[in-house]
Amino acid sequence: MQWGIEQDLPTHPRIMRRSALLNIRSILDGLVELITNSDASYTRLEKEGKSPSGLIVVEIMRDSHGQCSQFAVIDYAEGIEKERLEQVITFGGVTETQLDRSVRALFGQGLKEVCIAMGKGEIFSSTPRSNIKAEVWWDEEREKPRWKPVILPNDEKPEILKNTSSGTIVRIYIDHKVFDKSMIASYGTFKEQLSQHYSLRLVNSNPKRQIRLKFVQAPGRRIKGISYEIPITYAWPTAEIVLDSKVFQVQGDKFSLTLYLSEEPIEDKMPYRDPFTNSGILLIAGGNILEMPTLFKWSQEEVSRYFWGKIESDALAERIRPLSIS
Repeated sequence: MQWGIEQDLPTHPRIMRRSALLNIRSILDGLVELITNSDASYTRLEKEGKSPSGLIVVEIMRDSHGQCSQFAVIDYAEGIEKERLEQVITFGGVTETQLDRSVRALFGQGLKEVCIAMGKGEIFSSTPRSNIKAEVWWDEEREKPRWKPVILPNDEKPEILKNTSSGTIVRIYIDHKVFDKSMIASYGTFKEQLSQHYSLRLVNSNPKRQIRLKFVQAPGRRIKGISYEIPITYAWPTAEIVLDSKVFQVQGDKFSLTLYLSEEPIEDKMPYRDPFTNSGILLIAGGNILEMPTLFKWSQEEVSRYFWGKIESDALAERIRPLSIS
């Protein structure tokens, strides 16, 4: 890695591009990866006995055609040390601290994939020891991922981070020629989607986190320009517990099932392949929700609208985690 100059990312370009496009299929997919990265960083600080703010700011810019032109995720957690930057950006790069993180990244998703899939990413990160900036993008002409890492002096530190000792800003600029799935819902629907997305429920319901959405709608012929700011939370459905941490084994691995039953339908429709449904069972491993809510073979039955629950397994996380570093 050379500071201050544009260079190829040290990885196989076709593998990275394919993985990025396979896993990052919507604006919400990109947000999930960045928000869970921020959450994991706060969690590591908490495990060290620290009490960080837990604040994660999500900024959305929606143009007059309904497309997202750019978005950002900002946290005030660990920040990225300059010695770690290349490992964080490099595809498959794993550091000692990442071995303790969640298992989300094992599917090839993450910071660099969001940048490569959507056009260009700009990362600012500050720690007590250094301030860095990195730009990451897909070069269509070269058909390669490129990046430019820079060490910033203190007077060039972003205004948002000037009053904090550490934090990270990841801003994604959407290139509509590279990423053609940038349409997003209007504010009212989008905030509900961000709140209820299955992958973010543990974050949004965590009392130690403060998620704030800043949504800016550009004016258009039939659209009024306006901006909103609102906290994002998630409340689990009200229901009676019918199975409390029932333990079962699959091929020697222990799983715990907690199941809730509601007197009234939790949803108006069946919980089948819907990332926003509140009914269905969530699969949780390593502190992350890995699969959309399901009731397996009953997902399209009327009864599915009355149940929700969780299957949790530390053993599954341990089985999966080595795949991310192989």
